[in-house]
Amino acid sequence: MPKKFVLCSLVFILSAVLLVAGCGGGNNTEQPAESSGTVSSDKGGELSALFAKGSAVDELYYEFVIAEGEKEEARGKAWVKGTRMKNEMTVNDETIISIFDTAKAENLVYVEGMDMAMLSTFDPQALGAYDSPTNYSDDLDLSSMKIVGTETYDGHKCKVIAMTDEQGQEGAKMWVSEKYGIPLRIEDEIAGVTIEYKNLKVGSVPDDVFELPPGVKITNNR
Repeated sequence: MPKKFVLCSLVFILSAVLLVAGCGGGNNTEQPAESSGTVSSDKGGELSALFAKGSAVDELYYEFVIAEGEKEEARGKAWVKGTRMKNEMTVNDETIISIFDTAKAENLVYVEGMDMAMLSTFDPQALGAYDSPTNYSDDLDLSSMKIVGTETYDGHKCKVIAMTDEQGQEGAKMWVSEKYGIPLRIEDEIAGVTIEYKNLKVGSVPDDVFELPPGVKITNNR
């Protein structure tokens, strides 16, 4: 249960980022860096412009896989439409579904196959990425990020971005779609966790995706 809770929390936080910056993924094929092998580090210009593209993405679908080392810990799928998101995550053969709306600060959670969902509230301001799509790049410390190359990842041309600590040591890498300004893969070397995003579809998401299955009753926990 503790690991499941941690994984759910991780996906929930990542979903907040995706709500304003999107996601997708797959296998990667390395390509030569654009700048003759040298590491580029702009202080907000190119990176800010890249992430700003994500603010234009209002509706999308993606699938995700979370792995710790070589072991897959969880997988799932998510739909985003404006302030609404539906997240389905499977851990140990159990699928947990969350449907939430940041505008209403409401979250519905239920386990697939059960006839009851729990309605609760949350503070959108507690997750800075929820605040506004236009504020996504403001929440990033761009001075600690640098572009280290360009790679094709599952058919998407991406900027590879390294994130460093105060000592300049790399702790994580992110593959970001040049077209959408969306992270496609995140590798946290310190935690040993990798998050992949697959089958990204940017575009119209039906409203009925966010409806509960017939017969599911809501328990109000607000």
